[in-house]
Amino acid sequence: MNIKKYLKFKYKSDSYVNKHHFTSCIVPVAGKSTRTSGPIPKQYIEIKGIPVIVRTLMSVNECELIDEIVVVCSKDNFEYFEGVKQKYNLNKISKIVEGGETRYYSVKNGFDSISETAEYVVIQDGVRCLTKLDDYRKVIKSAYKYGSAIAVQESTDTLKLINDDGRIKSTINRNKVLRAQTPQVFEKDLYTVALYNPNLDIEFITDDSSMIESLGLQVFPVICGSYNLKITTDIDFLLAEKIIESESENEN
Repeated sequence: MNIKKYLKFKYKSDSYVNKHHFTSCIVPVAGKSTRTSGPIPKQYIEIKGIPVIVRTLMSVNECELIDEIVVVCSKDNFEYFEGVKQKYNLNKISKIVEGGETRYYSVKNGFDSISETAEYVVIQDGVRCLTKLDDYRKVIKSAYKYGSAIAVQESTDTLKLINDDGRIKSTINRNKVLRAQTPQVFEKDLYTVALYNPNLDIEFITDDSSMIESLGLQVFPVICGSYNLKITTDIDFLLAEKIIESESENEN
């Protein structure tokens, strides 16, 4: 596929953006959870009675702009997700596929399994269970317009650049820095070009937007709130629980 097409990419019209485009969501949950304590991988730990991954899938399933969900997990957990699909009425789960050795290969396996009619693909971290419905909508609509878009958060910390020996080299202007999150959404053809780029350095791919950037293309950032946590360490479970409790109190 010719990348030159995207170097001359023009933003889509509002009429195009406001139409429905078949959109697939890949949710990778094949990670081994090395940064939390305990024998259970973080994605299967319950928060207020519901496992992290189930909360994520529920939020994806709720978004009317998403047509199907492809879950990527270890083969040992296929039965678990079949059960979850039935128990929580996650009717948009179309496939459950096996993960790869790294996140890149897991997402690739998911991408190779999405519907042939898909026009856009969403990548959502399996442990980012507090993403709001409006955030999904904003990022997806932005991708419809710009070709690619990702959820981001502004940095509130002072950021330091270090030397190879670990010493501080300089202070980075935090107003020029954004923290990448998910969902990340891409036009299917564009994502295909990035994913199968023969010059891609897979070892340094930590998110999907960096693959787009490696082609010399721009990604549109959509600012989401600090609540859009990626459950990574033990303290994140406590924060997530407090956020859920607070939201529940506000609803009542």
